[in-house]
Amino acid sequence: MKRWKYLIALLVSLSLGIVLTGCHAQSAADQDVLANAKKTDTITWGVKADTKLLGLTDVRDGKQKGFEIDIAKALTKQILGKKGQTKFVTVTSQSRIPILKNGNVDAIIATMTITPERKKILEFSNSYFDAGQSLLVKNNSPIKRVQDLNHRTIIGVVGSNSVETVKKFAPDAKIL
Repeated sequence: MKRWKYLIALLVSLSLGIVLTGCHAQSAADQDVLANAKKTDTITWGVKADTKLLGLTDVRDGKQKGFEIDIAKALTKQILGKKGQTKFVTVTSQSRIPILKNGNVDAIIATMTITPERKKILEFSNSYFDAGQSLLVKNNSPIKRVQDLNHRTIIGVVGSNSVETVKKFAPDAKIL
């Protein structure tokens, strides 16, 4: 009797293992994004919704608009042809890398600076827009360069490289 229980338990375990293995989804890192896009005629882009002129949600119609949105649409047509569709997912500076790595989007086009650290974990196209960084201070402020921020409180966007720049040049600045 014990042998039958053991044999039945073994068969159930093997069957369950085969079923669960068959249900295992392919990880985002192992997926062929281009092949998936061609199957669905859609590229899903991670875009910002709060960056005027680049990627902004229009409050009047709820649509994403801006330079990066236009680039995403043009690239989709170039890659997939006239039938190619764009889908947009709103990302933030902090969420865009995890959302991409998790496979929630096919690509990111969201004011993202190419840095050596990011190149270690992501693949980048060529830069499509080169911008600088500036400090916004009151008129007649004694702050003239980033080093002048030491021992001062500043506001920065979590996940942006501007915060990292301030930390590098003004390590004693308090960043909110």
